[in-house]
Amino acid sequence: MLAALLVLLGLGLIAFVLLTSSSRPRAAAPEPRPDAPALRTYAHVDLAPSGPWQQLSGADQSAAGARFAALLKRLRQRGIELGAATQEDWGLLATAGRYHLCFGSLDDGSGWVASLTSGGDRPVPDEPGARNLLVALDAELRAIPGARTVEWFKREAWLSGKPGEPARGPVAD
Repeated sequence: MLAALLVLLGLGLIAFVLLTSSSRPRAAAPEPRPDAPALRTYAHVDLAPSGPWQQLSGADQSAAGARFAALLKRLRQRGIELGAATQEDWGLLATAGRYHLCFGSLDDGSGWVASLTSGGDRPVPDEPGARNLLVALDAELRAIPGARTVEWFKREAWLSGKPGEPARGPVAD
């Protein structure tokens, strides 16, 4: 009799486990939200048409490189550790720790774009090093002669071609 009771209890336990594990849908892990970071890592610098930083092309690329090199020097003077700048076909690239700092002119000549990337498809994490770099970059972009406005956008919005409403600074209030 005790053996029969144990068998029944064992079968009941097995049935319970099977029913509860297979009848309930398992919760899927939440997808990462692309807008999760509070940082805006793409800046559009609107320049005066006759200012010294207006869009440069062709032979003037070396002059643009020199201007960006001066900007990087000012960032270094603020204590930002930057690697050597590299001239790319789209603009200038410098490493900043595990980040990439990119500068280039917009095709329509309306100004420059500066961005901080993770060097891949991931957004830049909201952490003190990134915040410090973005705040210093914002100050230096605003100090460019002929800069009328500096507007900041989230990475995903900028890359989608629908940047939406700009923010005044890179760090959300």
